Amino acid sequence: MKLKGIPTLVLLAALTLRSTRTDPGSEEELKALARSWQANPIHPIIVRASDMAVGDGNRRVIGLLLLGVTEAEVELVEGEISDLDLDRMAMLSAYHRSPLGGYDQACIVRSMKEGSPGVSNSGLAEELSLDPSMPTRLLSLFDCLPEVQEAAKAGKIGVTHWYAIRRSPDQLAALAAALNGSSRDALEQDRKRRTNGHGKAATVKTTSIIVVLKSGITVTFKAEGITLAKALDAQAEVKQELKAAVEDGDHDARTFNVLMKKRAKELTRDAPGAGQAPDTPAA
Repeated sequence: MKLKGIPTLVLLAALTLRSTRTDPGSEEELKALARSWQANPIHPIIVRASDMAVGDGNRRVIGLLLLGVTEAEVELVEGEISDLDLDRMAMLSAYHRSPLGGYDQACIVRSMKEGSPGVSNSGLAEELSLDPSMPTRLLSLFDCLPEVQEAAKAGKIGVTHWYAIRRSPDQLAALAAALNGSSRDALEQDRKRRTNGHGKAATVKTTSIIVVLKSGITVTFKAEGITLAKALDAQAEVKQELKAAVEDGDHDARTFNVLMKKRAKELTRDAPGAGQAPDTPAA
């Protein structure tokens, strides 16, 4: 069915939405779509004149309304047009104009940023007519674990999910929750539960922390009640000890180990209560 539309400026509030999608997307995605269309309105929003029902462009209309836009130019189609005709328009439009997925968008934004040293995320947003926060959300994928990136590439999670996963102190657990159907809000609630509410992991004490460096070297911090913060503080002291040993030239790796073992024994001997027999009850 070939239809001819008349470009007409209409009030968006007067349109009747007929979305055929069970999930039109998040508010951020709809706003981004609307901004993109405003910048380059190649594909018209098609509206049935008799009742102002939207045949193609429901998501764009929702996005425009979310942005606070009150009116836009649409293709107003006159004549006898059934609901089936409108559905056919939406189907053909979706089939021939499949939008880029979130993973592909993230890869494009990363390439643009790498190709333009010094460009800010806000600058990319302006160039692409995106929501100012969208480049940051897209690029957060590449701060996630490889398992999260693979799930995004396979289309199993979207932008809102991986942005929440990136902020989680346990990305693998958050990914598993997302794959099992947890919403973005549920992931955020779990993140807050696991942290102190300021994006920092809640303090958890243990007896040792193992750090495996990319060079293959393993560093172990051992102490009763050690935390990440304490290990970070200790790192500066470790650097000082190693630097002094290298500059003095009195030790190699083997003799340095001997020195450290001797110091450990001295600290154990001097610790409060060390070497004292336990109290025994009076006879």
